[in-house]
Amino acid sequence: MKRGTTDSFWGGIVKAMGLVFGDIGTSPIYTLTVIFTLTKPTQHNVFGILSLVVWTMTILVTVEYAWLAMRLGRKGQGGEIVLREILVKLLKKGRLLAFAGFLSFLGVSLLLGDGVITPAIS
Repeated sequence: MKRGTTDSFWGGIVKAMGLVFGDIGTSPIYTLTVIFTLTKPTQHNVFGILSLVVWTMTILVTVEYAWLAMRLGRKGQGGEIVLREILVKLLKKGRLLAFAGFLSFLGVSLLLGDGVITPAIS
């Protein structure tokens, strides 16, 4: 890497975080901005906050996606609809089944809404 290209280097890191972590990757950008307006950016504070952000993203992705979401599925498909199908087998007919259906469709609509609003805000 040539001297004077540190801006493109750090920009590449931020873009890679966004590709790997999706919305989780863009949230630390806003988090760091807010934290450093409230906290004095000393060396210890910067390293501590960056450590918290990196470990939070790592633990979230590991637990939520690798352990939970990757195990749930049906013939290579996943998501809220598959979760509903799994719950239909476990629940008896009635209010719990209707509530599970409501939650699954709410999850789908929140996912679609997040996909629409995130690019507009960013």
